[in-house]
Amino acid sequence: MSSYPYTSYQSPTPPPQPPGTKRRIPWWGWMLIAGVGFIFLSCAGIIALVTYVGHKGPDTKAYAGNELPAKFVTVVQSLNLLEAGEQIRFFYSDA
Repeated sequence: MSSYPYTSYQSPTPPPQPPGTKRRIPWWGWMLIAGVGFIFLSCAGIIALVTYVGHKGPDTKAYAGNELPAKFVTVVQSLNLLEAGEQIRFFYSDA
């Protein structure tokens, strides 16, 4: 056995907080929150813009001649893009 007397270790207690003071977020914490918020809103805005442009943009469907909307046929005829007797077999873009 050891000749040293046993003493239990007592952890030091933290100093008491002065009354009326609260822990606050440091300045760099607010900057971090603002930066993450800005990045999140920027990404959401870019996704919203791409979605809007994709929704409002021209169709990407290739129309067969018999599926072609009448307004496209009238525009093509008014611009004299078809020769006499020529038929539209496929129409690839309405842009």
